[in-house]
Amino acid sequence: MLRVLSAVAVVAVLSGCANQSFTESGFLESYEHEVVEGFDDMVATVDHASLARYQRVVIAEPEWRLAEDVEVDEEKQVELSQHLRESLIREISQCLTVTDTLAPGVLTLKTAITDIDGVSRGLNLFTSIVFFGPVDNGGASVEFTLEDTSTELQLASGVGFEAGGIKEVTKSFSQYGHAKFAFDEVAKGIKASLEPAEPAEPVAAR
Repeated sequence: MLRVLSAVAVVAVLSGCANQSFTESGFLESYEHEVVEGFDDMVATVDHASLARYQRVVIAEPEWRLAEDVEVDEEKQVELSQHLRESLIREISQCLTVTDTLAPGVLTLKTAITDIDGVSRGLNLFTSIVFFGPVDNGGASVEFTLEDTSTELQLASGVGFEAGGIKEVTKSFSQYGHAKFAFDEVAKGIKASLEPAEPAEPVAAR
């Protein structure tokens, strides 16, 4: 019994929830945004009227703007940057044509990875075997801006974050599985923020 209690105590100390939030890294000019409908963890400001004039967008390579106490080795940064960019291309291509050509009349989507939290694969494997399942969660935060490539006029900006949880069990045994899940969700939130709002239905005359 004592051994079981000791194991529980160790798990309680080592486990933890991801602490992602709306970051303010300095990547954006302003951090005054509104919540994107359907995405509580995504806030954005979008000039939909001006955005409607554009059809093509370049997805820039993500930047890294982590706090000093957050470390990710270079090899993992390359892997994670690629995953975020691929997620953005997959989502944004549903509302704009993604191109690699910088030209007048083309938008540039810039992103910055501003926070990231990995999981302890060993701990999650241990708790899955001994107890009920993985207990350590990860996640990520991202800031973005959408600009006219030629004039650098900003048409949209925002911040999003996501953390893994019990529903993402299969991603709990990869160090940055939850972070990649977060990138996928943030990409969906960015796409949603760029889509025009649904017109209000007319009120029937009485």
